Amino acid sequence: MRVDDGFARLVVRRHGGEDVEAELLAHPALDALVRHRAMTGAPPVTPEELLPRLFSSPPDRAGAVVVLKTWTGRFGELEAAADEALRLLPAGVALSGRIFLGMGYDIGVAAPPDVFLDVSHPHFVGAPEELPLYVTHEAHHVGFLGRRSMPSLERFYEPEVLRELVAFFTQLEGMAVHAALEPRRRAGRMDGDGDYAVYRDEAVAEAVVAGYREVLEQSRVDGPLDLPTAGRLLGRMSAMERLWYRFGALVCRRIEERHGLAALVATVDDPTLFAATSEGLLGQA
Repeated sequence: MRVDDGFARLVVRRHGGEDVEAELLAHPALDALVRHRAMTGAPPVTPEELLPRLFSSPPDRAGAVVVLKTWTGRFGELEAAADEALRLLPAGVALSGRIFLGMGYDIGVAAPPDVFLDVSHPHFVGAPEELPLYVTHEAHHVGFLGRRSMPSLERFYEPEVLRELVAFFTQLEGMAVHAALEPRRRAGRMDGDGDYAVYRDEAVAEAVVAGYREVLEQSRVDGPLDLPTAGRLLGRMSAMERLWYRFGALVCRRIEERHGLAALVATVDDPTLFAATSEGLLGQA
């Protein structure tokens, strides 16, 4: 993957008073964000509709400039960080897209074949050295989604559909967290992201397993869940408690410890072992 920081630099100019609207609309990073929205099941938008939404709250222009300066001349390190994801992907996976550095939207997303990272996000402004670790995470998503299609998000309020979504995203996110584990250790940044506490603190790990189990138990009802309940359960898995990131990381750790790295990589194409290990963790904790 190759780094493209053009979108971020255009946004810096925009918030410095320059008229760069046409250049922003023509930039392929914006097309990547349009693709990502479509992947999430959100209503379709055009680039012209999406662009102003990115800046509904003014981005941290000064902070973004600091992050961009930190990585200017070091793009090779970010590109190597994408290649770190290949360690947890099957042989033959190619990462040939771009690493777009931008502002707005989200801290980091995968929109195969590309990834997008927001250099104005407080996490990166506070710690620019976190950027390559997030590149590894999002690059793993690109490789994973090239082998496994994302399930439909329609009818997510049906218990069986919800549990299928949870299983898929637990593996997708858990493997991406695990993909950046060794680079994070080498960089001495194990305390730089809350997801990695599960590797170092068994009390945290046990709480994650308990929370994950609770969500699954609450999804086992007769008939559809009401939308607020379904949304709350998915919220606990994702943004609120990040259960599928953290529980998925624990599943990866157990598979690698008990069966080896090759067995973990094989679960990208055949998730049987991942599912069985998930059930084992839930039964033992």
